Amino acid sequence: MNSPVTGRRLCGAQLRLALLPLACAPDMVGAHADVGAANAPSMSPSVSERSDTDIEFDEHMLKLRGIDPTLAAYFRSAPRFTAGRHVVSLTVNGTAMGLAKARFDHHGALCIDRELLDAAKVDAELSALRDRTTSPCVDLVTMYPSSKIELSPAKAAISLLVPTEALRTRQRDLSGYARGGTAALLNYEIVGLDSRGGSHASRYRSANTEVGFNAGDWVVRSRQVSTSTDGRQRMEVLDTYASRSFAEQRAVVQVGEINVVNPALSGAQLTGVQVTNEQALAHQGAGATVEGIAQGPARVEVRQDGVLVYSTVVPQGPFTLTGIPRINRYSDLDVTVTGADGDAQRFTVNSALAGALDTAPGYAIALGTLRNAGGTEAPWVVSGGWSGSIDRDMSLSAGVMAASRYHSIGLGIGAFVAKDTQLHVNLAGSSATREGARGWQGMLTLSQRLDGRWSIGLAHSRQSRGFRDLLDATVVRSVASRRSRYRDQSSASVSWSHPRLGSVSAGYSRTLLFNRRGTRRALASWGSRLGRASVSLSAEWNLGRVRRQQGNSVYFNVSVPLGESRRVSSSVRRYAGETRYGAHFSEQVNDYASYRAGLEYRSSDRRRSLDVGVSLLPRYAQVDGSYTRNANSTTYGVGLRGGVLWHAHGLTASPYPMRDTFGVLSAGDSAGIRVSTPSGPVWTDARGYAVLPQLAPFGKSSIEVATDSLPRNVDIENGAAVVEAGRGAVAFLTFGMSKTRRVLLTAVTADGRSLPAGATVTDEKGELVSLVQGGGQVFVANALATPRLSVSGPDLPRCELDFRLEEQVDLGAYYESAAAVCRVVGGLGP
Repeated sequence: MNSPVTGRRLCGAQLRLALLPLACAPDMVGAHADVGAANAPSMSPSVSERSDTDIEFDEHMLKLRGIDPTLAAYFRSAPRFTAGRHVVSLTVNGTAMGLAKARFDHHGALCIDRELLDAAKVDAELSALRDRTTSPCVDLVTMYPSSKIELSPAKAAISLLVPTEALRTRQRDLSGYARGGTAALLNYEIVGLDSRGGSHASRYRSANTEVGFNAGDWVVRSRQVSTSTDGRQRMEVLDTYASRSFAEQRAVVQVGEINVVNPALSGAQLTGVQVTNEQALAHQGAGATVEGIAQGPARVEVRQDGVLVYSTVVPQGPFTLTGIPRINRYSDLDVTVTGADGDAQRFTVNSALAGALDTAPGYAIALGTLRNAGGTEAPWVVSGGWSGSIDRDMSLSAGVMAASRYHSIGLGIGAFVAKDTQLHVNLAGSSATREGARGWQGMLTLSQRLDGRWSIGLAHSRQSRGFRDLLDATVVRSVASRRSRYRDQSSASVSWSHPRLGSVSAGYSRTLLFNRRGTRRALASWGSRLGRASVSLSAEWNLGRVRRQQGNSVYFNVSVPLGESRRVSSSVRRYAGETRYGAHFSEQVNDYASYRAGLEYRSSDRRRSLDVGVSLLPRYAQVDGSYTRNANSTTYGVGLRGGVLWHAHGLTASPYPMRDTFGVLSAGDSAGIRVSTPSGPVWTDARGYAVLPQLAPFGKSSIEVATDSLPRNVDIENGAAVVEAGRGAVAFLTFGMSKTRRVLLTAVTADGRSLPAGATVTDEKGELVSLVQGGGQVFVANALATPRLSVSGPDLPRCELDFRLEEQVDLGAYYESAAAVCRVVGGLGP
């Protein structure tokens, strides 16, 4: 174990070495005999001559101060980088480009090579820039005379200033993006909830899964939702399709079980083919948002058009589910929240409140047979639509859909009618000849922002009795079910924020059916900070005539931090005329684990309940567990989320699901290296691989290695990269890693005397490695790369360090210590 004194000596040695170019300046100025006007060193890599006005130093004075005169020769003109390759911070035209690897010659001049040009995103051909020698370096100043290069050795930084035409621009043919690659994947979200109490017992299981593969830019996917309630199994296949992006045509083709994209009409589930542009596909089935309040651990099931599209388990209290897949943009979402005791709450989320309804610009064409037709004959369907801008403040969308004895047409207009005021109007008409029914449907949405704090949204839709969407026209329905179709839907939302008072949001939705029945629901929430405490209030009201009081709930919570990772909170909630009081404690133990525990008291029967939960991120998956116990029942819950990727180098697990475009990262053979990705942090497995779960298709994705997670004996060449990949590509990214052994040598001469402080340590190529510190200590940054070290200095014959290292490396130590003997090399003088 290294002593504190040794550690301080090492830090001092490293600091003095890092500041050597600057530290030598005052000494050298005081020691010089003839000082001229020192010129700045040329930045051109081809320049090797020295200026006639270089400073001359008094070697005798330098020797008295313990400085090797050879260093004076090297730093004669100005502080500079030592020869060799260095990892530096690169800036181009004021923009930070991250870390890059740069090479410097024996005079400290920058060598601009292809690797540095790629890192700087500078467009230059080596064949045009190389000088007449065989040097791999190029002369950027000759190519672009107005360019400038600034070196900052003390900061380990390089700054380039080049003309804008020298910067690389994205090619319009998209040929510069990574394409291809093959890998298979499984995304999963598995939850379970068991409840037992007296004679009652229930068991619930659900799995949202996605399987598929990428090959040759083709994306093949199949999504399923399966549930099991007390042994009753049910499974829904949302879609199974293959898609491919044709970059040159800006088009994406989908084949299989698809969800139709139509910018002006309600979509449909088809088995067929669909062609869209990139923007339209990116907007397809934009994930919906559902909010509610669970009275205890509960399962939540979301359906659209009778199809189960999502299922999960939530703890008690307010919940917000995001990214819920949707079959189409216009149908409402039917939500069921079932508690452990079997009590179920049901409500409908208006499509306007579930998420944005704006359409992406572009076109979409589809052809196929209808799915989920309820056992009737599946007709052929053709659909087409387009959306785009008419001018800066107005957009237009149009669409048509036709099937056997059915056709519909839609038109939409969006406009900014005033500053921060956006209006959308959608009109659709249909004709179902089998029933002899014709009708229309209209929708109006309005969004308004006021003074940067207020945001208001209004939506209203109405349809006539004769209007039919495609599913209505093809599925045989009873007269009663037709009367239960909605006539009017209205929704309103408002939000307000204040730096001190916090944020408030509220929403209201109302549905009126043709049979004169209807539903109404309202949500409201407020959150703010009072000193160090966080305060929140959530409320939900079922305003319908049936079970009005049973559907109302209010939840109030105050949370106070106890340090950086612990919090204590108190809550009051009222539901169905009953008030419950709770106290909770939570702690984020580290990056991988957190837990919570709470007690609750019911005022009606004075019963108490215990709730305990834990969330784990064991690097390659997400795990949640919960336990709830009261006087009547005991409930257990567990959840598992993540993905598994099978690629050319084997199986690699991911804590996040993979999307259409993803990648695989290789970082040597070390496990547990943390990497920042657009989806969140991931860690390398035992073979050094990690999954990049989501990359921006035809965009840029920043990937960065956390250097503090590297093993002590590993150095990384460049810990940051930007990945540019086309849709459907499997990008492979490799970070160069090298093994190193940092050694603090205690060196003596052959007769046992400590090496004099200030002596120079060089490698077999003559490049500077270190300086001898007091007590003969020499710090070697990488003994594996520089096994032969020579020492020279004032009145010291050139000698070679002889030392031996232990076979086993202590990965927990930053450096290791060893003894060395400096033996004079035969025939060499001082």
